[in-house]
Amino acid sequence: MVHLDDEALLSAADPTVALTPQVRSHLAGCAACAERVTATERLAAAARTADQMLTGPADVPSFDTLIAPALPAGRRSTQAGTVADTAPPEAIPRPGLRRSSRVARQLVAAQYKLVPGYLLPLTAVGLALAVCLAVVVPDPGWRGAAFGALVSLLLLAGGLAVSGPRTDPRWELLMVLPVTPRAVFLARLVLVLAVDLTAALLATGLAALLDHSVDSLVLISGWLGPSLLSASVAVLLTIWRAYWLGSLAGALVWFSAVVTDLPARRVPDVGVGAILDAVWSGSTFPAVVSVLLLALAVRLVPEPRRISI
Repeated sequence: MVHLDDEALLSAADPTVALTPQVRSHLAGCAACAERVTATERLAAAARTADQMLTGPADVPSFDTLIAPALPAGRRSTQAGTVADTAPPEAIPRPGLRRSSRVARQLVAAQYKLVPGYLLPLTAVGLALAVCLAVVVPDPGWRGAAFGALVSLLLLAGGLAVSGPRTDPRWELLMVLPVTPRAVFLARLVLVLAVDLTAALLATGLAALLDHSVDSLVLISGWLGPSLLSASVAVLLTIWRAYWLGSLAGALVWFSAVVTDLPARRVPDVGVGAILDAVWSGSTFPAVVSVLLLALAVRLVPEPRRISI
């Protein structure tokens, strides 16, 4: 039996939080979790009692005693509690486009230190191998298939590295920054995908430069759609459910693209084969779907929740 985690136990012990039917059902059948919830409730009650005994009732000074002496004479409150000659509150100006852009750039640049250290060397070695395959393989069909498969796999690895397992300490940092976790995750995602896509484009150009028979547009069309779609599916399912599920789904999407792009494939032109051909025949549809999936993944990033005990 899978027991409730610490967050679920704290929520169950919080009288202000409504329990879900799943949690109620689990507590009804799991004596261990029910005992832990009861112990948490007792601990919270003991903490409140001790706080009252040590500090006593809160002695909050009145407005006149605390703030009014520091105000100008025309704005001091009267004995009845009303404020005379009070000016309307000033609206806080919203940051301009230039300041917002600067903060966004700084946030994206700061994510470089939080990207796993193995990702950059892995991407460099993988792209170098892809360039070698594009130059060495004589058949244009197999050349594009090999190059596209390797580049797509590298971008899939980048997406999984960004979303990562929930046990990764980088997830804890998302919850304690003054910026919302969704903004930080989006900045990290933009950084990794932008670097990977730029490096893949440079590798494609290098392959075309080393071998003039290589068509760079054909290579790009072979890896752009599969890489974006496999990475976006992996990121979405990792954020939504679990890291293993995102990895498996991303690998399946990547494998379907690789099989469809093989020159000697034996995929039928009807049924699943026709669907795969329709999906991977161009880059526009996978790119649009990928943007939507990544936006949904950012929306599903959990926000920190304060629990009162």
